[in-house]
Amino acid sequence: MDWMKIIIMTIGGLAIFLYGMELMSKDLSNAAGSKIKDILNKFTKNRFYSFLTGVVTTTIIQSSSAVSVMAVSLVEAKLLQFAQTFGILLGAGIGTTVTAHIIAFKITDYSLLFIAAGFAMKAIPAKQSVKFIGGALLGFGLLFFGLQLMSEAMYPLRTYQPFLNIIGQLNNPVLGIFVGIVFTAIIQSSSAFIGIVIVMASQGIINLEIAIPLLLGSNIGTTTTAIIASLQSGIEAKRVAVAFLSIKLIGVILICWWLATYENLVYSFTSYVASDQASIMRQIANAHTLFNVFATIIIFPFYNKFTEIIIKMMPDKNVKSTKSIELQHIKKIMLKQPDIALALAKQETSEMGKVVYSMIESSFIPFLNKKSQISNTIAENEKYVDFYQEEISSYVTQISRQDASEDIIKDSFKVMYIVSELEEIADISYNVLMPKSMIWVTKEVDFSESGKKEIEDFYKNIMNYFSQTLELFNAFNSKSAKKLKRENKNLRKLAVEIKYNHFMRLSGNIEESIRTSENHMEIVAALKTIQSHIANIIRILND
Repeated sequence: MDWMKIIIMTIGGLAIFLYGMELMSKDLSNAAGSKIKDILNKFTKNRFYSFLTGVVTTTIIQSSSAVSVMAVSLVEAKLLQFAQTFGILLGAGIGTTVTAHIIAFKITDYSLLFIAAGFAMKAIPAKQSVKFIGGALLGFGLLFFGLQLMSEAMYPLRTYQPFLNIIGQLNNPVLGIFVGIVFTAIIQSSSAFIGIVIVMASQGIINLEIAIPLLLGSNIGTTTTAIIASLQSGIEAKRVAVAFLSIKLIGVILICWWLATYENLVYSFTSYVASDQASIMRQIANAHTLFNVFATIIIFPFYNKFTEIIIKMMPDKNVKSTKSIELQHIKKIMLKQPDIALALAKQETSEMGKVVYSMIESSFIPFLNKKSQISNTIAENEKYVDFYQEEISSYVTQISRQDASEDIIKDSFKVMYIVSELEEIADISYNVLMPKSMIWVTKEVDFSESGKKEIEDFYKNIMNYFSQTLELFNAFNSKSAKKLKRENKNLRKLAVEIKYNHFMRLSGNIEESIRTSENHMEIVAALKTIQSHIANIIRILND
């Protein structure tokens, strides 16, 4: 027995399989563009559509783990609510079984043909969408080529009695489930592990009785990715991970109660297949699908009750805010899904915008009411903004390196540009308005009544302009964009009017205006600069 050859071919075949799966998933997602995010975000209004969304999305990218991580990330980014994701998770279980059925059709003989066709489509000059489809075909071919290598590696083991004796111990369902959980958690792909199970069955190494506990364990093991992704997330995201695990656990526990009946049901569903080798492969694929269909049928009628139970188990915690510099939404794990990663970057940028807004608000207060207890807050927020700027810019740069579509690369640049503009606004608040406000509160003078009202009105208009711009960034629509472009012109005119009115007060020898003239003009200039940076944000959003 050439163990070295068997080990190398098995590990190499598994590596090629996993790479093919990753390439197929990534390029299918890229070919779909922003449709994946739109499907998850828009078609989850009720539990039926939510379920179909899970089926369709997972069928496209062939990874229930990836879909569950997407759900965790979108909930963390507040783009979805926990209740909306429950149906997605149920549907994901069924959608991911497509891979097992494709493997069971045993088209490994054509793997090199798919590899050649996919490589050709990626290599020839063509539209980016064609290259993405080519990449998906290449991944599809590599997936089956990896399976073929593993199948050849395992062929000698079918008659090696010591190995068969070890495998025979998996007749214990508990041990089989445990092995399925562990191996799936290690390789982070239930499709890969079930592919291995199908290959072993096709070589006569295991039978259906052993295969079923393995695939049951694999269904539990696939939840580890979502659990890991949720560890550093909020309570809503953790609920998604727990719901995913609960669905699988309930299904496994109920199946184990009537395991023999389940096996007979699988046999009856596969009685149409003639050859023994094809039969066992189809049986395992059908067993995988039946498990997820069964779990859906049992849980779906209690959809609302189930979500209520999880929320009661994991209630919102009223924790006092202890502000530390950390990202709330960005997840490195989502870089493989550029459209979702970009949505998370946008949400993080929106949080940055709120901090910058509060900085302007705090630094301007002393000019109106002569209160000065704000410097520590602004200084803390300045560190926050610098951190946001560095981390978000780095993240969107990484998104643009993920072989993403042109639209995603373009939008990534927009996010980086907007982050830079927000940082510039924060600098004006910290380096200009705050120091001047701290000096202002020590002076015995104040603006003239009309001058103070003009500054206050200009400030309120600027803040309203900024607030609408942040809303525009969160949910872009052309009407709002046009309205804000007009608003920019009005604010520029207002700045000129304020300067003219101030000049007229100086000409009229109004004492308050003369004594506060320098402060007056500096504040107006700072607000006008802020307005210019906000206008730049609107301009890039319109491009």
